[in-house]
Amino acid sequence: MRARGWTVVVGCVLLAASPAWGPTRADSVDRAQMGVGMGLIGATVGATAGSTGALVGGLVGVGIGSKLADDPRFNPRVDPAEQRAREAERAAWLSERRASEEQLRDEQRAAFESRLEASGPSLAAAPPPTDALVEQIQRGLARVGYEPGALDGTVTPATVSAIESFQHDRRLTVTGEPSVELLQQIRRAGG
Repeated sequence: MRARGWTVVVGCVLLAASPAWGPTRADSVDRAQMGVGMGLIGATVGATAGSTGALVGGLVGVGIGSKLADDPRFNPRVDPAEQRAREAERAAWLSERRASEEQLRDEQRAAFESRLEASGPSLAAAPPPTDALVEQIQRGLARVGYEPGALDGTVTPATVSAIESFQHDRRLTVTGEPSVELLQQIRRAGG
């Protein structure tokens, strides 16, 4: 009896909340109908696990129902052209966001490089890696499971690729260049 009471409470809450989720009246009605239907099903199924299960099941059901309300395959009232327009709008927004993030990254990189150049030649021009250092990095990468190519101390495309993969997997700044710091990271990883 207690679980059924929760099912009714969850259903009423979902019925009251669902119409507010849509931007238009017709959309709100569709979301309300599908959200409440799926919410009640989820709450009923979840009620077997107790009151928390009813609440979680109801909320999951509402999420599924509102998603289905936007899908023209499940809701004949959704105009496919309108759906495509929404998807195009979302895609444009994502594209614009990515472009602004790239621009910000480029600006930050340019600012960092200008500060690096202004700091003097000691930081801006690091000596090229020695053959022994490159060979140690190659051997370490091979020990931790990467394919650096020949273990001869020569920087090859395979070596650069292995370094980049290691840096990416360890969430380090991906440069693809051998360095003493990279060798230390490889050694910490067991190489």
